[in-house]
Amino acid sequence: MKINGFAKKVTFGIATLALLLPTSSLRAESTSVGDAGRAWEIPNDADRGQQIFTIIDNNFGARGSFLYRSSFQIGKDLIDPSCENATDPKCSTVDSNFQAILKQCTSDNQINCVADFGVVDTNGQRTSATFQRYFPEKAQNEFVGDPTKNIPSGGAGSLYQIPSAPFNGGNQYYLEVVTTGAKSPSAPQANLGDFNIYVFPVAQRNAINVGKDWANAGINKITETGSGNVVGSYVIGAPGLIPGTSCLIVSTHDQTCLERYAFPSNTRFYVTVKLKAEPSGWMHGRIANPVIAITRAQDIVTLDIQADPIAVPVVYKMYRWSQMPAELQSNYDLITGGYKPDNEVYVEGQGCGRSACNPDPEKRNKILAPASYSKSAFDQLLLWLPYVNDKAQAMYGNWSVRTLNGEENSNANACFTGGSGVTGIVTTNSSTYSPGPPAFNKSTGTLDYKVAAPHFTSTGDVFTGSYDLVMRSDVARCVYGFSKAPISATISVTNSSGASTVATTIFTEKSGWVRLAANGFTFSSPTISVKLDQEKAVVVPSPSPTPVVTPASTPVATPVVTASAIPAPKPTVVKKTTITCVKGKLTKTVTAVKPVCPAGYKKK
Repeated sequence: MKINGFAKKVTFGIATLALLLPTSSLRAESTSVGDAGRAWEIPNDADRGQQIFTIIDNNFGARGSFLYRSSFQIGKDLIDPSCENATDPKCSTVDSNFQAILKQCTSDNQINCVADFGVVDTNGQRTSATFQRYFPEKAQNEFVGDPTKNIPSGGAGSLYQIPSAPFNGGNQYYLEVVTTGAKSPSAPQANLGDFNIYVFPVAQRNAINVGKDWANAGINKITETGSGNVVGSYVIGAPGLIPGTSCLIVSTHDQTCLERYAFPSNTRFYVTVKLKAEPSGWMHGRIANPVIAITRAQDIVTLDIQADPIAVPVVYKMYRWSQMPAELQSNYDLITGGYKPDNEVYVEGQGCGRSACNPDPEKRNKILAPASYSKSAFDQLLLWLPYVNDKAQAMYGNWSVRTLNGEENSNANACFTGGSGVTGIVTTNSSTYSPGPPAFNKSTGTLDYKVAAPHFTSTGDVFTGSYDLVMRSDVARCVYGFSKAPISATISVTNSSGASTVATTIFTEKSGWVRLAANGFTFSSPTISVKLDQEKAVVVPSPSPTPVVTPASTPVATPVVTASAIPAPKPTVVKKTTITCVKGKLTKTVTAVKPVCPAGYKKK
């Protein structure tokens, strides 16, 4: 994981909001969310001559805390760029960047900390988790921030125990709440960037044989060759899921790792965080049925999120280059092993996965792991699906929420990225998905969102998709140029050939938020389209008044015709209404003055 310069400027609002998605869906019931038991281990396929393709959500694995000078050149600089506090001249007198894992709150008026974490039952009753320890006990690049400059302190992730939420690996959970930002010495306040929350069920185990260079999340010194980095230089990274293990994060101090497990089914989690400033922009979630509330009191922003976990398909395939099907080979560069549309340039000695690139494909080891939201991931997934039998290698349970980065927002509609505060959130369980918010299609007047995943789960069951979209009503009206009149919506799911896919759709507008959902559709690459319409009043004109003939008071040759003095009645306004009609698993909405379901459909 590389952290580039955080130049994103964020404007923060003070409004209170609540986002609520419908709790009804077609999400299947099972004993676990994700493959039962310990998470699938990524194979340690590090031999030369191997070409590896994998789609795993790029936000898995552990992150680290670090404050460092932004001029730092990753993999080249031989001087440690990290700082232990915000007043260190090495960071305070130059442009600096930070990534901070927030610690536990120790007082009611503390900011930039985790206030609460736990589970919530169907009645809304909350049970707080018991904080056990930080993991590791001290972060490798732990630093003390400066609240006056909006620089949070950065520590390690938190390990909790929830006896009421057991899974088959125990009842421990690992939580990370991560913020990023940048600070210029000439600016009074740091500009905040990303905001992320991750929850994982975990179990502790011995990790003696885990390598040193990439074991600790943070700024690490390179001591071994083969990575493409200069030996003795520093890099910013995290091990993620270490090949050959299920380790999510490793503590080299006590040679222990946290192994990732599946979530228990029918269990809903919540996280409460106290912040100095509200996150801003569009958010993406690996969750289901979220309820998000943001409030401000006494200059403290409280962010509260509750939601269900979801299972996301993992795709993995390894070929030795010499045995790789010709159709696949034709899409990848012989020298770099990179996907040709990505235009990867060969530089002698530069890294290719876990080895240096080499003109001889039998002498390198290439790992293809594009970000789940990238076009490259989407295109490559469709290319590889026939060679994995359109089936997931594994199903990973996920519970995460994050703000979108600049790359994802680069082509987003200005209505989604402008203004302050949270503008909306989209969630999906697909392997890959469109970058940013849904794209507005001017020709069709729809908000389109593309997703892709294998047709089958790791156990061979048909994989059904979920899609949840919540956006502020003013944002929706900004996109469509609507007035303040009520909005109606139609939701459609079409496959790659344009045929409709069966899905359950939900639409509501309440308390200033538009809420939409589509569930139960199948893959591999459907497009979800939402069309919003403004309900227009139907004006029924009133008949013209009948003229009244009034004779003049004195005899004249021609009578005078005058209109009645009674004012004309106001036009009668007849409003249209919308009903939902069902036929088996099919759903249609009908909007009219007197709506009637089509033949074969019944009113829901």
